[in-house]
Amino acid sequence: MELILHDTIACLNQGIQLLGSLAPEQYVKPHSNCYHSTIGGHFRHNLDHFLCFQAGVKSGKIDYDARSREEFLETEPEYAARKMLELTEFFGTLRGEDLDRSLKIKMDSGASHPETGHWSRSSLRRELQFLISHTIHHYAFIATLCSEDGSNLPENFGVAPSTLRFRNARHPQCAR
Repeated sequence: MELILHDTIACLNQGIQLLGSLAPEQYVKPHSNCYHSTIGGHFRHNLDHFLCFQAGVKSGKIDYDARSREEFLETEPEYAARKMLELTEFFGTLRGEDLDRSLKIKMDSGASHPETGHWSRSSLRRELQFLISHTIHHYAFIATLCSEDGSNLPENFGVAPSTLRFRNARHPQCAR
């Protein structure tokens, strides 16, 4: 399996692992010092991007502006974990030879209709890079919210796959 596909699945698995340890009330608790955001809100926002990718990759047009903002992803940690597991299975079906396939991408154009607004050129590989980066970014927020509640995070939660590889290469005896 290509490294970028492996890393995408690894990021999703980090989320699944954390979701298995959170109580539902932790998942929906608003944090006043972080714009009243919730752990569930960050998971839902991140999953919306993955689901847009999944919905559009076959047609070659991914519209990140068409996020569903499904409430259950934000309020039900078990539901979010099931969606993440489904996504790991989906990413496991992608092939390395497809990574440089051209895609059209729409994001933050302000247009809600799928055929209006501006589309950019990208590739499947570049969009996976975006999804990994976006995931790690939101995992940092999630880690902050969890630490406020005194929650224990899974080891290496929110650490980018490239950082984990760097740590392992530099100090293999310390790699976890």
